[in-house]
Amino acid sequence: MLANNRQIKSINDLLTSEIDELLLEINAGDTEKIAQELPDVVWFCLTLANIYGIDLEAAFYAKAIRNEIKYPAEMFSEDSDYLIAHALCRQNWDKANDDNFKIDTI
Repeated sequence: MLANNRQIKSINDLLTSEIDELLLEINAGDTEKIAQELPDVVWFCLTLANIYGIDLEAAFYAKAIRNEIKYPAEMFSEDSDYLIAHALCRQNWDKANDDNFKIDTI
């Protein structure tokens, strides 16, 4: 599916709007409304993947491999919370290593 720049901009605007709506419901803690908004966000993400010819299964697999290498389990202890884990990841990850994780997803 090929789209022109105007169509992409429209999809981007709609996706942004849907994400905003989803975040409002997440912040409100309304599970029923989250369940109503989440499919909208996923739908636009799937549409963009289709437009750009991205194989999402391959993209998820590639991301899992990169994360496994980037954030090995041995970095963390049982008492690590998100902030500790995030700080460890930032300290141990050299952005120059990004080129080591090129996995085709298209």
